[in-house]
Amino acid sequence: MEPSGDRYDKERQEHKLRPLEVELTPFYPTVKHQPEKSSPLRVKALIFAGKLLGLGVATVILVNVALVLANLMLLGLIAWFAYKMFSKNRV
Repeated sequence: MEPSGDRYDKERQEHKLRPLEVELTPFYPTVKHQPEKSSPLRVKALIFAGKLLGLGVATVILVNVALVLANLMLLGLIAWFAYKMFSKNRV
């Protein structure tokens, strides 16, 4: 077969299938792209800043609790040593 005849058959077949393709393909209207407004970005930034602040406050509180517990442990250890050193019945 000639290449030009093959091309002609293909074009004819595409021409016949074009109306079917239009019926089966859904039509989506194009919409102009709307850029994001700056207010959602500010809200996201404020939420992030709030989370970061909350994390910082939680860290400070945990460090303070750990320091108090460490001080209580040291005080208890010193008291136990003093009791052992100055008690009358040394074991």
